[in-house]
Amino acid sequence: MMSTKRLNALIVISLIIGVSALGVGVFSVIRTYFPEVREHETQTGIVGLWETIESDQSSLFTLILNDIRTNDSDFFSLNNPNTTLSLNQVGWYKVSFRFRLVSLIVSNPYGVQIWKNSLVYQDLEFEATETAKDINDYAYLYSDGDDEFHFECYDAMITDSFWVTSSQQYNQFVLEYVGEV
Repeated sequence: MMSTKRLNALIVISLIIGVSALGVGVFSVIRTYFPEVREHETQTGIVGLWETIESDQSSLFTLILNDIRTNDSDFFSLNNPNTTLSLNQVGWYKVSFRFRLVSLIVSNPYGVQIWKNSLVYQDLEFEATETAKDINDYAYLYSDGDDEFHFECYDAMITDSFWVTSSQQYNQFVLEYVGEV
């Protein structure tokens, strides 16, 4: 017959082995069924950072990216006087933007459109509840390695009464390369 100490030690060892196997199994399932988790392990990180965003009111409020702080030209180039991003690497990018729209008309619908190769790629629309709106959002963009993106703000009622504030505390645009899937 086994002593109580030996039995307890055997139970503890069995538990450790069982929990370890369970952990390895769960980790394998996550990596198999959620491959994007694996992609983030090789993430390149921030490849572009701008601290000034303006709006060009002569061309449908296209966002102009100025005052670049980080520029990795292997991943992107900026064209068409600072309004069009050409994404040079195949894969997913995360774009985060923060700016403030002012002189809005309450109850009017407004939005931010992301254009890819001259077609609307994503549309983030909202209804104005105040005369100013802080936009703090992000989107994932996929590039084949030669795609062009630009960003526009719009007023669905076409009153053209708003603009992006010039205050730098609100204006930031960040481009991150996430990787291929």
